[in-house]
Amino acid sequence: HLPQQSVARLSYGPLQDQTGAPALRMTWVAVKLDPELCREAIEARGGGLEGAQRCLVRVADHVASRITGAGFQAAVLDQDELNSAVATSA
Repeated sequence: HLPQQSVARLSYGPLQDQTGAPALRMTWVAVKLDPELCREAIEARGGGLEGAQRCLVRVADHVASRITGAGFQAAVLDQDELNSAVATSA
């Protein structure tokens, strides 16, 4: 979203046209839950697989909120979106 006459746009535009260089930069953030280290949190959310899933949803939403709060865009992906993103980036 640069101004039409900005130096960055004027220099990057021809490069993008010639090489197909991406105009968008993405950074992926992954979260991992170790049930052995998070027993209390899992139990507080119902225990078992469902409690672990609720923990993951909570932390993913929290991380996305912090990223958004820092002025960036963030999205928590579902399984289909994740599969598509991985396939696209490979």
